[in-house]
Amino acid sequence: MQHNIKGLHCSLLYQLLSEECSTHLLDTVSQASSRDSDSDWSLNDVRKILLDSLASLPYTVCIFIDGLDEISPKDGATELLQLVQTMRNLPNTKLCVSSRRQPQLQHHLGQHPMLRLQDLTAKDIFKVSRASLRLPTAGDKDWALVINHIVDKSDGVFLWVRLVLKSVQSGIDNGDTFEEVQSRLDAFPSDLNGLYKDMWQRLNEDQHVYRQSAALYFKLVLTALDECVFAIHQTLSFTELTAAFHDDLLSRDAPPSADVLRQKCEATVTQVGIRCAGLLEAQETGKTLES
Repeated sequence: MQHNIKGLHCSLLYQLLSEECSTHLLDTVSQASSRDSDSDWSLNDVRKILLDSLASLPYTVCIFIDGLDEISPKDGATELLQLVQTMRNLPNTKLCVSSRRQPQLQHHLGQHPMLRLQDLTAKDIFKVSRASLRLPTAGDKDWALVINHIVDKSDGVFLWVRLVLKSVQSGIDNGDTFEEVQSRLDAFPSDLNGLYKDMWQRLNEDQHVYRQSAALYFKLVLTALDECVFAIHQTLSFTELTAAFHDDLLSRDAPPSADVLRQKCEATVTQVGIRCAGLLEAQETGKTLES
């Protein structure tokens, strides 16, 4: 919802309105109490309420908006920039926004004080890449350029680096030449959403069943994160994930032996890595495996 203009307004209002302000809103806005969802409010309604609420606050507010470049194409950046500028002009409102280097956003916001993430993280990304990659020993000077290429294209995003390093190492292990590895890097989308889409499209392209399995793995993990029973640890054990695919493990008549359970869990770990293209992975925490 926050990827569109109206959703951004609603999200800011939700975080901004105190009980006192909400009561005042119900008293002053026509039919406010009968509106049950965001669809009952027009964009003009929520914009006016947001700006009026900000202007009437007796204290200063600092608003952080992440990912301006992720605004939906339907809404576009122009209206978003207008909102940012309007809020910026309010005397009691301070703004801190973030975005990748999108030309329109850079043109309008480039004159303001800024920090470039890639300038702050370049050295660390270089160290991580150098420590993670097993580069060929021949022509070390040329191969070092691969790491520089990763640093330059990452725009300071460690998650992008982590995902790309796996593919680069796979190419090196398969005997790719320096030029082929560079071409592999050139082909990667520089944004995370594009990279995820590219990885998914490459995943078992001719294996529809594999994609169905991957979709189920993703759904189970996302559902687990939403359930209060998992809220403390925010993880899903591989025993639970394995049981979701093997009804026989839940049988009260013939419970599985420890060896059978271990074998099935190990198979699940392997399948998750293959089916999910590295987007889900197992982590050891003590004596358990979690996804």
